[in-house]
Amino acid sequence: MGTVKVTGRGRRRVLSGHPWVYRDDCGDVSAAAGDLVEVRAPRGEVLGWGLYSSASKIAMRLVTRDSEQPSRDFWRRTVKAAVDARAGAGLLEERGAERLLAGDADGLPGFVVDRYADRLVVQSGTQASDRMRDFLLELLEGELTAHGLTVAGILDRSDAGVRRHEELAPRVEWVRGGAELAELWVEERGLEYAVDLAGGHKTGHYLDQRDNRLRASELVRDYGRHGFHGDAPRVLDVFSYDGLFGLRAAQAGAGE
Repeated sequence: MGTVKVTGRGRRRVLSGHPWVYRDDCGDVSAAAGDLVEVRAPRGEVLGWGLYSSASKIAMRLVTRDSEQPSRDFWRRTVKAAVDARAGAGLLEERGAERLLAGDADGLPGFVVDRYADRLVVQSGTQASDRMRDFLLELLEGELTAHGLTVAGILDRSDAGVRRHEELAPRVEWVRGGAELAELWVEERGLEYAVDLAGGHKTGHYLDQRDNRLRASELVRDYGRHGFHGDAPRVLDVFSYDGLFGLRAAQAGAGE
């Protein structure tokens, strides 16, 4: 645990709701790389707690504005809220795929986890998320078990360029199981496709395009119902990557 005292401008930013404290807004610092730190105003009052970086221009990422130090239960509740949100959206199908943890957006700065059926793919982008990786994965597995899901393997794909800002080297390694796995088949609302976890782009796939692919297939169906001279729609998937927009279009009745 460390302590960081912010400048007056840093205090104003925190009180205005900004989740980050930049290095220029830090005053006295007593913290090591990746520490959980108490954030204090110039006069000493506690403004919250954050995760400290010794290298990035973003020196701290706030995780709570409470004065009480985050405990194991705090992090468990944070992970649980993220997993429960995915369950509430109907995304935790056994053979499905989704983003389980979305970093800062889920209160877990720098830490992203995608699930592909029974495998997890991790991306860590900060010093703190590197230090917390195994701890957070333990909590995540516990929540997945509570939802009836098992984890057969975990791949760390922390090879994004953003790690350079934190003075972190790229890292790709199997944390557990799966090194022999060439590809994995998952299902997305009636569409089965293969994912290359180790060699694919980012974490292996573009999970955020799920709803866009379905919307595109609806447009194909609409065109098919009102097409000219009964011709089947023709679809060009320009930035195809793994071609899932095209496959959705084929399912919806595209002729080519």
